[in-house]
Amino acid sequence: MASVPVYCLCRLPYDVTRFMIECDGCQDWFHGSCVGVEEEAAADIDLYHCPKCEVLHGPSVMKRRRGPPKPAEPEPPRPVRTGSAQFIRELRGRTFPSADEVLLRPSGAQLTVEYLEEKTFSVPILVARKEGLGMTLPPPTFTPRDVEHYVGAERVIEVLDVGRQAPCRMRLGDFVSYLGGPRRDRVLNVSSLEFSDTRWVPAPPVWPSMDQYNPV
Repeated sequence: MASVPVYCLCRLPYDVTRFMIECDGCQDWFHGSCVGVEEEAAADIDLYHCPKCEVLHGPSVMKRRRGPPKPAEPEPPRPVRTGSAQFIRELRGRTFPSADEVLLRPSGAQLTVEYLEEKTFSVPILVARKEGLGMTLPPPTFTPRDVEHYVGAERVIEVLDVGRQAPCRMRLGDFVSYLGGPRRDRVLNVSSLEFSDTRWVPAPPVWPSMDQYNPV
């Protein structure tokens, strides 16, 4: 029975699933994992010498690179913390289109489900005339303090801490005091607050977003 050829330092038969490299000194084949040569790195070797041939012929010879070395990849920019001094400087340096260029101004009667599905809320919508809207709206003088009066200061609401991008819960009275305070050490946002069956109107109303009282 004919013997099976063996290769490498491990003296094992050829295995098609394992990467091998030929020594240019002794013409024997070696598993890359046995001699510490990665398959991806083998393409950069011009003359390979196995550990035994390194003693006689010196180390392997690498291919000479053509052209100048590739420049180092630039480091990706570090994210800027929201609300920081750098964030404010960069924000002030940007230019934005005016509201007249981006706002949609449908009438109340035009603001239908089909209209919203078509526009997909891709730009802000301002309803200039409430006739036909089918909603009961508070007067222009209505403020967060009025919301506190009708709902109660102890009502717990969902608040977003914008700087940390983390939700939290707090009393409505504390949030209203924060809005009217002289200084704000953080940016808090209530995206919406809906309530019904209050003393203000007998029918359940739908209130507008309180974002307008929380400048960013």
